[in-house]
Formats: sequence, C-alpha cells, structure tokens
Amino acid sequence: MINASFKQKLKAEKPIIALTIVVCMLLIAKDYFGSAFQIFPILEFINFNTLLNTFTYSPNAHFYKQLYWLFGCYLFYLILPMCYVTLSNNKLSEVGWKLTIPKKHLSIYVCLGLIIVPVIIIAATTEKFQNTYPFFKFNPLIHSWQHFAIWETGYMLQFVAVEFFFRGFLLFGLARFIGPYAVYVAVIPYCMIHFGKPLPETIGAIIAGIVLGKMALASKSIFPGILIHCLVGCLMDCLSTYHKYY
Repeated sequence: MINASFKQKLKAEKPIIALTIVVCMLLIAKDYFGSAFQIFPILEFINFNTLLNTFTYSPNAHFYKQLYWLFGCYLFYLILPMCYVTLSNNKLSEVGWKLTIPKKHLSIYVCLGLIIVPVIIIAATTEKFQNTYPFFKFNPLIHSWQHFAIWETGYMLQFVAVEFFFRGFLLFGLARFIGPYAVYVAVIPYCMIHFGKPLPETIGAIIAGIVLGKMALASKSIFPGILIHCLVGCLMDCLSTYHKYY
C-alpha cells in the first residue's frame, strides 16, 4: 500500500510533474509537426490535395512552408501553453506576460542592445550566417518586398511565442519549485532548439538564455526579452539579405 507521506509528496510534486510532461509534449509536437514537410503524409492521408499542392507546386511554395513554420511556433510555443496556464487557474501575468519594463532595469537592456548590435553587424558579413538567415530565402529577383515584409512581421511575432515559452511558461513554472535555479534548467532546451544553426549562435544562446532568464525573473516580465530578440532577429535578417544581394 502507498503510505500517507508518499501520497502527500506526490500531491506536492503533481504540478511540476504536469509541467514537465506538458513542456516535453509541446517540444515533441513542435519538432515533429512544426514544419510543412512533416505534415505531408497527413495531408496525403486525408486527401487534402489543395494544401499539399500549395506547399509543393505553388510558385511561392517555399514562402508558404515558412508561414506554416511560423504557425507551428505560435501554436506550440504560445497558444497551447497559454491555454494550459489558464486552465490551471493561473494568471498569465504570473508567468511574465506583462508589457512592462521596470525603470531600474531599462539601462541594463539598453547596454545589452549596444553590446549585441556590433556582434550582429559582424556576424551578418559571414557566409555561415548569410546561408542561415533569413529562414525565408528571400530573393529580390523572385520575390516581392511585400513577401519580405510579411515574413519579417510574422518572424517578429514568433519571438513573442519563443520568449513566452522559454522565459515565461517554462521559467516561471519551474521557479515556483526551484527558485532562481530555474534559469539554468530552462536554458538547456532553449540551447537545444538552436542545434543546426551556426555554432557561435548556439553557444551564444546559452549566455543569452541565462541573462534574459535572470532579467525576466527580476522584472517579472518577458517583454524586454521580446524586444531584444526582435532587435537581433530583424537586424540579422536585413543585414544578411543586404550583404547577399547588394
């Protein structure tokens, strides 16, 4: 028989067990169903040929595939985690969903931006980063600037989803049980989603994950991290595109 102390311990650990399972399942779902080519077998099975043809034979097939990737980020990193928080009778503000920047932290984020911008400017001149960014392989000879604008808008919104998942949902969820040490646990899967990208970026993700994680806990908001992430992403895309074609 299960003794009373074990039941009590299990009850106390139930929230973190649930969080662990949900986070793992969302990461799995994002990895296995977050790209268009991964759902081709499903589209074929349900005979959804219209969407399948759009992803394969349309002149803008690559563009549509990237839009689906964005949708996967919104769904698995933002919408479903938000639903879980709400259904768990918690407030989104409790996991950093606040559009605020404490004045005492403002100078720190400005300094971070000033440090990051020169790094991005240098990195964007390298072939490795130019071959990686933007994810939407924009070519002014083939695509219109409207495509680029739509992509960049969606890409910036994607950072809202990423920051919410790793620096909000996961970080604040873990912090309830292990306090500030949650930063170091949350940075592990954050680093792993950078696998396949240029090595300097993957290593940089460790540093960025720790710094932004600590700042998110201190400010109780993911909003400053979103701004930093958007600055990095947009600047890299624009500079990389400029160096490739101009």
